[in-house]
Amino acid sequence: MKRPKRRHNTSFSYTGAGNKASVFNRKPRAVFSESKNKLNNKSLSKYKLEFNNKSLSKIERKYIKDKIRSENRKKNITVIIFSFLLLIPIILVLQAIIEGALSNLKF
Repeated sequence: MKRPKRRHNTSFSYTGAGNKASVFNRKPRAVFSESKNKLNNKSLSKYKLEFNNKSLSKIERKYIKDKIRSENRKKNITVIIFSFLLLIPIILVLQAIIEGALSNLKF
């Protein structure tokens, strides 16, 4: 099975490009390849990143996972406490508003 060729017939193509074979037979280039390389080089020169690519033992993996889980647990607990502390005054204010509205009603 042959691979299809990139060349198009010039007789029945879009003529907006002047019907030049060089326009519609060229290969597309990667759009951001140069920008990506420049950004990568700039960031590496600025931040001096050094990665340690050694494989971790099971104990080290467990330690890292436990550390992440404990940080997430602490964060969740602080969010829950903060939301309760914020919710209690809101409930008290709403209760006072409802009681004031009900006391003003005359049956």
